[in-house]
Amino acid sequence: MYHSFRVLIFCLFISFPLALRGQGTGDSPFSQFGVGDINNSGNMRNMGMGNAGVSSRSHHFVNFLNPALLPNLRSPKKSRPNHTYKMWEYYRNLKLDSTVKIDFAVNFQDKSIQAPRGANENTSGMNVAYLTFALPISKTWATAFGIVPYSIVNYNLTYNNVLPNNPTVTNTVQNSTKGGIYKVFVSNGLGITQNLSVGLETAFLYGNVNDELFSLLPDLTTSSFGFKRQTVYRSFELKPGLQFRKEIVKAYHDTIYEEDSMGNKTIPVRTRKTKSSGVFYNIGLTYDFYSALNITRNLDLYVVNNVNTITLDSLVQTNKYKAKLPSTLRFGFSLDAPLKWTIAADVFYSPWSNYKTGFSTDTLGNSYGLNIGGEFCPNSTKQKSKTFRAGFSYVKTPVIYRGYQLDDMSISFGASIPLGRNRRPNAEQYMMPVRPKLNFALVVGQRGNVNTFGIKEQYVKLYASFLINQKWFNKSKIY
Repeated sequence: MYHSFRVLIFCLFISFPLALRGQGTGDSPFSQFGVGDINNSGNMRNMGMGNAGVSSRSHHFVNFLNPALLPNLRSPKKSRPNHTYKMWEYYRNLKLDSTVKIDFAVNFQDKSIQAPRGANENTSGMNVAYLTFALPISKTWATAFGIVPYSIVNYNLTYNNVLPNNPTVTNTVQNSTKGGIYKVFVSNGLGITQNLSVGLETAFLYGNVNDELFSLLPDLTTSSFGFKRQTVYRSFELKPGLQFRKEIVKAYHDTIYEEDSMGNKTIPVRTRKTKSSGVFYNIGLTYDFYSALNITRNLDLYVVNNVNTITLDSLVQTNKYKAKLPSTLRFGFSLDAPLKWTIAADVFYSPWSNYKTGFSTDTLGNSYGLNIGGEFCPNSTKQKSKTFRAGFSYVKTPVIYRGYQLDDMSISFGASIPLGRNRRPNAEQYMMPVRPKLNFALVVGQRGNVNTFGIKEQYVKLYASFLINQKWFNKSKIY
């Protein structure tokens, strides 16, 4: 555990200063609506699978998309009668989550923004994607905590206005806004039965959005004015979740013979038996809701003199507002063969049309989406085997502009590469490896179009994470 905690401290040292400075993911004109671009993704595995996975657990990742995916399911106390077991049934009932997990991820984004008449702008940025930490409490109880972005605001606008009292003079307005909301969460999950687990996430949402707007006059002999406004957000979240997991068994009839009156086994009797298929189906559900969103807006007036020196004026204004973030319902279904392959599909719905702040005239629409993805491990019997992922995502975002609601469509690819040497004995090759992993995800997508929105944004997002699995306790032998 010593080396893992050193890595955790290093990750905290990197991530928290970036979180305090705000997200740097490149300009996006669509992030000026509402609270910014909403982050609907989970861990690196989910990102590589099109952000799907609310029903699909992975014992190699911190499953913070659904808190019910954190723990182990309870093992059956006795074997089922007339059932033939496979290795996968035994694998499921092991103490798989007896390791501490530390997962630190960063992302790089490159965007191409197209406007009418051939106008084009390229922008890029880098930011912390998440930092999570999970540990087992008991055989069927696990907890996790971490920090992830909830929303991102980052845009720069420049436009010209004609002065109302002097139509012959045109001033240039520059508007630069950056920031967003982060979520610090603590999750707990508990295995209730052999097939059912539940979980609860509690989170604190906080963030700042810094908005700078300056009006620059072409006549430098005249002072111009600007505003600096800081919007501070605070709220709390609760997210209960559940998962149901059950094996798809194969049923067949076997004929056995019972003894007749003479003691000979001549009476045929058909007996129904079942055997493992090695495939499981999973159902997952989460519902996150929020307390009142407390908003504080501080407005400072600045004066720009004829030598472009910015000085703070005596006018300072502070206003407070309350709003309500919309709840989000997620439902997922998946099929998987442990250590081999997974196919997952999620849907979600969030009524953003109810979001009102009192200071913004933005009209938002209800958001919903579909996420589909899967993963495949070419050689599941070897711990050195790599895992590959792919997925598709369609999201109807809350942004409404010119009477149209913005669509976000993307495809994703991902991979996990184990590091280090395998130190487990050969007799335990099917056990979960406790080896660090490098994880990657590539997301390519598009939002908007020039004909309806007047703006089209094409983006490429590259995610990378370093995941550590470390044994919680080492029991010393007594000789």
